This record gives sequence, structure tokens and C-alpha cells, in this order.
Amino acid sequence: MNNYKSIIKGDYQQRTRSYAFLIILAISLYLAYTFVPAPGANYTTVKIGKYVGLNNTAWVGYVTAMMTSIFLSLIGFYLINNTIKKDRDTEVGMIIATTQVSNFKYLFTKVLSNFMVLLTITGLVSIMGLILVFVRSNGAAFNMVQFLLPYLLTTLPCIFFIASLAVLAEVFFGKWPMLQYIGFFFLFGIITANVLQGASSTSKIVMDPFGVKMVMTGMENVVRHQYDATARVGGVGFNVTSNQEVKNFLFEGISWSTLYIISRLMWIGISILAIFISSKFFHRFDVKEKIKSRKKKIILTESNKERNVLQEIKLSELPSIKTDYGILPFIKTELLMLFRKGPKWLWLVNIGCMIAMLFVPIKIAHQFVLPVLWFLQVGRWSDLATKEKTNRIH
Repeated sequence: MNNYKSIIKGDYQQRTRSYAFLIILAISLYLAYTFVPAPGANYTTVKIGKYVGLNNTAWVGYVTAMMTSIFLSLIGFYLINNTIKKDRDTEVGMIIATTQVSNFKYLFTKVLSNFMVLLTITGLVSIMGLILVFVRSNGAAFNMVQFLLPYLLTTLPCIFFIASLAVLAEVFFGKWPMLQYIGFFFLFGIITANVLQGASSTSKIVMDPFGVKMVMTGMENVVRHQYDATARVGGVGFNVTSNQEVKNFLFEGISWSTLYIISRLMWIGISILAIFISSKFFHRFDVKEKIKSRKKKIILTESNKERNVLQEIKLSELPSIKTDYGILPFIKTELLMLFRKGPKWLWLVNIGCMIAMLFVPIKIAHQFVLPVLWFLQVGRWSDLATKEKTNRIH
């Protein structure tokens, strides 16, 4: 048991002490501050028809929990999806591979460490939400249960699913991190499009890993029963609007159905089951590359020996060294390294996307093809300023 705690503790400390974690934490806290617009703000985050809830405990808790589930899922995946890679790069994985820790337990500890990292961000975001309750509620009664329930039932199962998905992606696509980035980006887009758009249904509530469809449906029902029978959630995100178009309503929470609670537990179970299945395919850091080489027998004759004798180096016959202070050789070298980095087949995808942008409609090119083309270059550009130090040529 202590071995598992050590793995979780070490991985958690390594991640929370990184600059990436601090940057994402700062971004998350800033976003959390903007999740609940101040009175008179020219934007909304959750709007049902023309109605926005008054800033009481329930509204702030539900909105911040729902927005955290969506935004932290997107940025959190890219923060935690290299946990196995770090063990491989630091050769800690080689040590773990020699221990009695099973594949499933090792992967599950990685899931728990990922979950704790995202839980830390969620906890600080919830504290920011509590501050907003007292700052922007205008003296409304405080209800801790209404504030915490959406975090417990919506956000926590969501980040556990993302923590498991990051480990799952590394197990099956560890050699191709770019495929992980692009694949999750489109998976996130598909899930959000399926959940946030269209009418509510039981299947959408159950098949929603983010858990926000139930909250959106509950908000819609409150507005429809008391204010506007045709109101629907116009969108979840930052939407610019004028103050004259927004009306306020009193929101005091929703009734959590048993089906919804079961569906949240189901997503946790699916995550654990997926990790168990992936443990059967985990390489356990046995990633030795097999190099096929032909051994040539060299018979050294007297003449061969004479030809292989090291000749004396005469400095006077070497070409003179000319100092060149221009930047063109550096630019040429950098371009060559950029073009040669990564597998060659990836350039076929790049060229295919470039050609596709010439023929597909502008909307498809802008929303789908161009983001793919950009994502494909992230790995190519990411080490432009750091590879000198990484390769110790600085």
C-alpha cells in the first residue's frame, strides 16, 4: 500500500510544482471569476431564453460547477496526459517495472494522481465561487448544500473520467502524442455539440460524461414553468449581450433524479473498467527497439591493415577556418530540423490538409481543417526555444 501512496504522492508533487500547473491554475481562477458575471456586465455564461439567474448560492454553485466541468475537461486533459511518458523519460518506469506492482494498480495510481491534480484546481475554483457568492449575491441567504451538490454530482465524476481518459490515451497512443491531442480535441467537440445542442432526453442525460445536460434541463424547467414556456438554454460559454435583453429569475436548485446519480456512478465505473482493460495491453516499459544489423566479417589482410592505419593529421593541409557571424546558417539549420522532425507520413497529412483547404467550403476549412493543421504543427514548434538546452548544445 505504501508503494502506491508513494507513486501517487510523487507524481502529484511533480505535477503541482511545474510551471504548466501554475499557469493553468491561474487561468482557471481567472475564468472562475468570470463564470458569474457582475450585475450590469455585457456578457452571460448561462442564459435560458432571455433569463439569467439571480446571483444567489444555488445559481453561483451550479453555474461554476457546470462551467468547470466543461472548461477544465478541455485544458485539464493537456495538463495531465503525459504521466506515463514522464516515468519513461526519467527511467522511473524501469524501476517500477521490476517491482510487484501490477499493471492495473500502476495505471490506476496514475488515474488517481491525475484526478488529484484536477481536484486541486476544482477545489480552488470552488473557493473562488464561494467568494463570488458573498461578493455578488447582494445579501441572499447562504446554502452550502446547494453550492456543493453540483460539484459532487457533476464536476467530480467528470474530472475522474478525464483523468482516466488521459491514461487510456497514453497506453494506446503513447508513441503518437499528436494523435492524442487531435483526437481529444475532436472528441471534446463531439461531446459538447451532442450535449449542449438539441432538446433534452434521457439518453443525452445518461450519455453525458460532463454531467451538464441534467443541470441545463433543470434550469430550463424552472424558467418554463414560472416565466416563459418556450425558453431554452441559448448556450453555455461567454456570450456577448446587452443589459436590456436579460431578465433575472430566482433559481433555488434542481431535483437530482436517481437515474442521473446512477449515470454519474456509471461513468466512474466505465472509467475504471477501461483502465482495467487497457492494463492488459500496457507495455510495462518494455519498449526496446529491435535493431536489425548485419555483421560483416572483415578479413584483415596485410594490405587492409596498412590502409586502416591512422594517418598523421597535418594541420597545415586542413582548410582554413572562416568565421561567419551571419544568421543565415542558423535559419537554414532550424528549418531543416523543423522539416525533418517527426515521422515522414505526417507531412502527407499536412499537405493533404493544405490541399483540402483550397477546395472545401470556407466554413468547414475554418472550423475543422485549419485547427487540424495547426494542431499538427504544435509538436513541431514546441521546442524551438528549448531544444538547445535539452540537447546540451547551449
